[in-house]
Amino acid sequence: MARQSAVKVEGMTQTSNRAVAGEAQDGGLILLSRTLSGLVDILIVGLITASFIIAADVFSGIDVFDAWSRIHFGILLLAVFFLYSIFFLGAANQTVGMMIKDLRLVAEGGGRPRLAQIFGRSACYLLAFLALGAGLIWGCFNRRSLCLHDQLSHTYVIRL
Repeated sequence: MARQSAVKVEGMTQTSNRAVAGEAQDGGLILLSRTLSGLVDILIVGLITASFIIAADVFSGIDVFDAWSRIHFGILLLAVFFLYSIFFLGAANQTVGMMIKDLRLVAEGGGRPRLAQIFGRSACYLLAFLALGAGLIWGCFNRRSLCLHDQLSHTYVIRL
């Protein structure tokens, strides 16, 4: 249910068609686009983390791959995920996967999300993902196709 609205951006008034705040524009299709963009993002984060681990092995040599190593690699993976998410969502309101699928993150009022919302969204996304995807599957049953991390951070994803 799209409506015509005027959005004021840094002194200029810009008219655009957009969905009612939080309303999914394409219903289930936006969930598919979000899933594909999320897979691209996970692949990028995994490749970046793997390159750090390979570089550490080349320069210092990893002798033992034990439980402590796995914990350190897990912490590295979390750090890369947060830096990747916060950098791209803070700078462009899009991650690389969202850029490929023409998606953008907006706050509930339709404006740019605050840094605190982006950080909270990233933390909630991680928890939703680690809970066997339960918070992500939530979007399949939500009328507006909002996942748990969308609702908790008061943000949503729109199609450009």
